[in-house]
Amino acid sequence: MTADPARGALTCNGYDIDSVAPRRPTILFPMTSCDAGAWRQSAGSALEVVSRNHLDGRQPRVLVVDAERVVAEMLSIALNASGIHTTTACDGASALSAARCSRPDLAILDLRVPDMDGRLLLDRLRESHPTMLTILLHQKSSRPTVDTDPRDWLVKPFSIEDAMSRVRRTLRNNGVDHESVRPVASVGDLVLDEEHQRVWRGGDRIVLTPTEFALMRFFVRNPCRALGIREILGRVWHYDYTGQSSQVRLYVSYLRRRVDDGRDPMIHTLRRTGYILKPSRGDITPIAPSSVVVPSVGIPEGVNGVAGQRWDS
Repeated sequence: MTADPARGALTCNGYDIDSVAPRRPTILFPMTSCDAGAWRQSAGSALEVVSRNHLDGRQPRVLVVDAERVVAEMLSIALNASGIHTTTACDGASALSAARCSRPDLAILDLRVPDMDGRLLLDRLRESHPTMLTILLHQKSSRPTVDTDPRDWLVKPFSIEDAMSRVRRTLRNNGVDHESVRPVASVGDLVLDEEHQRVWRGGDRIVLTPTEFALMRFFVRNPCRALGIREILGRVWHYDYTGQSSQVRLYVSYLRRRVDDGRDPMIHTLRRTGYILKPSRGDITPIAPSSVVVPSVGIPEGVNGVAGQRWDS
């Protein structure tokens, strides 16, 4: 990493770090191809060493290391779109290089890299970045090769949304305070608490099954945006799920019964496209995210303020 005195910018391996902005593409999932490069640089606007409380407003940084490039890219695109700067690598050498440049707060690591022993890679990353958090990946059909806390593992194949939820929770539990990782989000009078897996509308508690909650979470964290059926399948269900689109329609119908029944509708069908979640017509008062109040009835102690947005229709 060097400094360009003419521009006052930080560069690393030829990348202009100060000029890289988070990417927010809209794509359909599951993906069938990905960037052919070994890894993509998507670090934050500066690389100064700061504490994990992020009081300077810096976005969290994540490194995804997986020899399955499609999986790494799916995670990277989703995390970047949510406001978490993410870099990817598909082997040990590029992972070490990416970590030197981006100084990640957290690494998502599949130890089955092609060019070195995965345990050696993990040790080298932890040695050079002692405060870096880790989430380790392993196949459902195999046993973990590293003796560590089961809570540090994520079993493949996983749901992209579940993986993102795990990233947010891990960062929160280790002192990261940033809008992108806060557990409570709202759209209109609909409030979702990711930490305790609870949902309210207009102050009324709505009980959901785990799959219904995962689908609701995806809607709430992507408000007022057209969501295609293939995208929903690839984000809410595990990434290699081969089910039919009828599965999405079925669970959307379940959500409508629980969220919209007897109320102005929030979940709308877009012909030949998919679905969109937006505030009901009666909810017309714009409220800044910092001023949204979570319903007090039934909220467990310890739930903090809302991270999200309240939208007009």
